[in-house]
Amino acid sequence: MPKVWVLLGQRAGDNAQLRALAGGLGWPVTFKTLEWRKPRPVWSPFYGRRKTLAPLTSAARDQLSEPWPDLVLAIGWRSVPVAHWIAAQAGAVHIRLGRPRAPLSDFDLVLTTRQYGLPPSDNVRRLSGPIGGPDRQALSAAHLEWHDKLAHLPHPRVAVLVGGSAPPLVLDAQAAAKLGRQAVALANKKGGSLLITTGPRTEAKAIAAIRDAVDAPFHFHAWGKDKDNPYLGYLALADEIIVTGDSVSMMEDARRTGRPIHVFPLPHALGRVGHLWSHVQAGLDRMAVVQTLRRAGILRSPRRASAYSDLLIASGQAVLLGQGTPRTLTPDGLADPLDEAVAAIHALMNTRR
Repeated sequence: MPKVWVLLGQRAGDNAQLRALAGGLGWPVTFKTLEWRKPRPVWSPFYGRRKTLAPLTSAARDQLSEPWPDLVLAIGWRSVPVAHWIAAQAGAVHIRLGRPRAPLSDFDLVLTTRQYGLPPSDNVRRLSGPIGGPDRQALSAAHLEWHDKLAHLPHPRVAVLVGGSAPPLVLDAQAAAKLGRQAVALANKKGGSLLITTGPRTEAKAIAAIRDAVDAPFHFHAWGKDKDNPYLGYLALADEIIVTGDSVSMMEDARRTGRPIHVFPLPHALGRVGHLWSHVQAGLDRMAVVQTLRRAGILRSPRRASAYSDLLIASGQAVLLGQGTPRTLTPDGLADPLDEAVAAIHALMNTRR
């Protein structure tokens, strides 16, 4: 049975994906938490080509010793030289999640998602969405916890999952007020209520603008302010879901509930010119020379959350807020990114035995 090392970093969302994937593999797992020397690594086309522990603190380096693993699992770009070094010592398989910003040919397998726009390669597998998110057991527990607390709110209950600015997308006070007005219009049209939650990237001015716009029965949660986070309860008890288009993880959480989804697209920092440039970039991404440079790790692939929302809308799994009626999905028939990732890793490891 393969032994797995999982390299954890400082981003909770990244670590959650790694833990979920490691748990799904069913193999012995050791978690190694990486800490970076100051100043922290800065990306360059040469950074991910190295095999070194130099970016780590001495304490982090000391934990990386025999017995070596059979598989190294990590995410992002900062830990690429570290994972390369471990794999070289151990003769281990190196699997990377997300967007490594390094030569793709240096990895045994890259598990990525649509918003990262990695070019096609034999060792790149594009998952249907990000790994992790609430499972049925977690949603059932949240349903029980929040059912009575939200019982006074009329149906249909519309959950509003609010992210924040993610350059080049902007959630300022003006955009937040528009989101609030459109959410109220949807709830009032149906005689329902709103379940509104913000996130760690939601700025104070945006939170205030949404609250000022609310003119319907509602329950409101500002991230980090209340002890009890109702996020899972909202997902479990909502009849429909509105989600801002900056957060792929929240869009995926919404999709996995099977509830009708409305996507609220955030404005581009450069307005119409910025959106036009995004379309131009999408065309450039398909050019063979650009794909070659990205496979080689010379050009970075941009992150575009809109690529995921576009996929949901094009496949009929969501609509733009105010532009149509979304359909209810059947959760049993939805693709599970975790299952896809586990199957890909098992298949790879079987070929190496």
